[in-house]
Amino acid sequence: MNNTAPELPSICNRPVAECKDCTINEELFCTLSWKDSLKFGIGFVVLITGMIWGIIHAYNELKISKFAEIAIILGYFIFLFGFLQLWENRILCSHCPYYGREEESVLHCYANFGLRKLYKYHPEPMSKSEQIQFLIGVGVIMGYPIVFLAVFKEYLFLTITIAGDLLWLIILLTQTCPRCPNFSCPLNRVPKKTITAYLRKNDRMREAWLKAGWKMEE
Repeated sequence: MNNTAPELPSICNRPVAECKDCTINEELFCTLSWKDSLKFGIGFVVLITGMIWGIIHAYNELKISKFAEIAIILGYFIFLFGFLQLWENRILCSHCPYYGREEESVLHCYANFGLRKLYKYHPEPMSKSEQIQFLIGVGVIMGYPIVFLAVFKEYLFLTITIAGDLLWLIILLTQTCPRCPNFSCPLNRVPKKTITAYLRKNDRMREAWLKAGWKMEE
């Protein structure tokens, strides 16, 4: 009995064997790479660490109660999980070609690896409403720790958290977003010519984008 997992198609729904000669396979995150995931997450880890240490220090300095310490940290992670798995999963992830690999019940992308696919695939671009909702969610994730650390005057940990926010944004905008295949994300920085080249390879997504008003470059 062969227990080898079947090879999944590429994110443009073509055989992986065709990727070798693809002209844009170095311009997009076409396959999962843990190196890319590490880059994506490093700034986020810094901001979370700054928040947790800061709240614990506030408790140790008798600035807040044990209940407040637990509620603030737990509340953050409840929102984070709810946003990623329930909210972002629909408004952002369901538009990504990684989501379109319907052989998988969970995502295998560099950013949200392991999240369950709770919704149907939406090959069309994100709507303006979805883009705004996404930015609000990210704003809460980045701003939530800053508010509490500022209120409790934990300035060292506030600085660490802000540094994590800035590091995360810099990495996103310079290393991640210029190669991310979720093209309609408001943070996406993939050049239009690369988007067009990709859409020529993904028939289902191209049809949905053209219907939404996308103009293909020649």
